[in-house]
Amino acid sequence: MEVWRQVQLKAQQELVPCPSYHAVRERITAKKEAERFLKKHGREAANQKYGVKAGRKVCVRPLEWVQIDHTLVDLILVQDDDRSKIIGRPWITLAICLYTRAIVGFHISLLPPSAISVAMVIANAASSKKTLLEFLDVKFDLLPMFGKMETVHTDNAKEFVSDLLRGACMSHGIDLKQRPIGKKHFGGHVERLIGTMMTTRVHFYKGTTLSNIRQRRGTSPESAANLTFREFFKIMVLNIKIYHDTQHATLKMSPSKKWDNYFQHHPLVNQIKESEIEAFRLDFFPEEIRKIHPYGLELLNRRYYDSRLTDYVGAKVLVKFDPYDLSHVYVLIKAQYEKIGVSHNSYNRSDIFEQYRHQRACSGLRPGTITTAEALNSLDEINGIRDKAENQKKTMAKQARKHLAERKHSEYKNTSRGNSLPEVTKPKNGLNKYIDLYKGAQEHSLIDFSTEPTLYEVDRK
Repeated sequence: MEVWRQVQLKAQQELVPCPSYHAVRERITAKKEAERFLKKHGREAANQKYGVKAGRKVCVRPLEWVQIDHTLVDLILVQDDDRSKIIGRPWITLAICLYTRAIVGFHISLLPPSAISVAMVIANAASSKKTLLEFLDVKFDLLPMFGKMETVHTDNAKEFVSDLLRGACMSHGIDLKQRPIGKKHFGGHVERLIGTMMTTRVHFYKGTTLSNIRQRRGTSPESAANLTFREFFKIMVLNIKIYHDTQHATLKMSPSKKWDNYFQHHPLVNQIKESEIEAFRLDFFPEEIRKIHPYGLELLNRRYYDSRLTDYVGAKVLVKFDPYDLSHVYVLIKAQYEKIGVSHNSYNRSDIFEQYRHQRACSGLRPGTITTAEALNSLDEINGIRDKAENQKKTMAKQARKHLAERKHSEYKNTSRGNSLPEVTKPKNGLNKYIDLYKGAQEHSLIDFSTEPTLYEVDRK
């Protein structure tokens, strides 16, 4: 209909007969579907739907090629201590092994993805998940799939090209690749996995926002939300276990079966030694440069202290921290990381970095915040008094300058009426100096040389 309206306008401007609605409609439907889709949705969407996607990535072993991507989860979470208060929708980062389709790494955050999210999902994928699963009160052998990947494949988001991530991957022989810009199908496996996790699992929980407004019509996810961050984290871990043991359409078997079948006939590859896992994870941990004070060092509104820092007071050191456990940090001293415990938690916030970041963002009133309207009105009154005083000072200075100019002008007028203008002494330039010398020479030329010269006493000697 909108196209026909524009045709009517164009026909009027060109002074030609306007075609009928049905004629316009037939001409539009006669065009190819891809061309109509391009005009309606744009080139990028048209390329994804109708563009050529020849070939596919073929892998021959687990962890050869691992794709990583994020998504904003279609679910609203609530606070631990008060489930009537909403904390928002979490982000989830998944790492999928292309050969087995297994989810080898995952990370859940309450704030948008960052370099920390990527580093943590790589560290999670390459090392045992025992500590994390014990923290969530889940059987530690629930997700036995892990190992150092050969290639990490991502899109071109800024969090995937950070110096920290590139340096850590390079030091451990991990190849970091980005897919071509505008070629979303190059990361189709992880994107399809994320879509499956949302539609077959998340969309059935209370508080889901579903995929779009039409599906959400008639529902109120904010009022229905009842899951906390920790509960959702545990649910997603259990869902990953279910996914691993579910028949996969392409593999013709479950991802866990595909993983086990390979290692029944091949030795374990890319497995990091137990003694080296902590060092590997440390390289991917976020880092800060901090100065050591007499009371220790400060990081994330916490103070960390140990007697081992005493000899380095005043020095700046590299500090790394575990986003899942802020009860301690790792300080690089003499080419070795020392584990330093927390001595003071200023605001008694969570030891999980993602929850801490959310608590800090939602902490409400910070020190210095004016809490009442009366106090704000008082501040406004102070500003008025200050501005009035400043304006009065400027007015008085302007009046003083005006009175001084009037007085000088009056003195000049009074002098002019007496016909005795003040003598003006001009500075002597080169010409004036020459005139003075000439006058002096004229005065000397009038001396009478016919008389006897006067002799002074000094001349007689």
